[in-house]
Amino acid sequence: MNYLPKRKFMSNSEWSTLLGLGLTVLGCSLKWSTAPPDSLSSIGAYYLSKKDHTRNAFDLSVGRVSVGWLIVIAAIISAAMLMLDAYGPHRIAQRNAHITGGVVIVALSILYFALQFGVLFAILGGALIVYGGLDRYRLS
Repeated sequence: MNYLPKRKFMSNSEWSTLLGLGLTVLGCSLKWSTAPPDSLSSIGAYYLSKKDHTRNAFDLSVGRVSVGWLIVIAAIISAAMLMLDAYGPHRIAQRNAHITGGVVIVALSILYFALQFGVLFAILGGALIVYGGLDRYRLS
């Protein structure tokens, strides 16, 4: 007979990290801001007034890098820490990478804060990633 204890499919920290990854990536594609571009003529102003001027995280930038790509890369790096053993020899570095990814997401979201669904989803996703990192490595 096999008397090995059953392992749960996924722990709470793994669920929260993956849910945070999904919310973060979804939040990057949703609306982050509304700002019409400057117009030089009255015809251009009429044309621009008829368009929807929503911007998502990929339309915003920090220097030359898109905010959306920074957030997606931070979320993927944090979720990639789930593939490594939580009790291995490099657990402190893994914990720091996992939590830092979530903190970067929350910081960039607060930097471009607006009451839009994209920003709020990214903040919630980053907070879930931070919670997942803290919960996963709390015993190590």
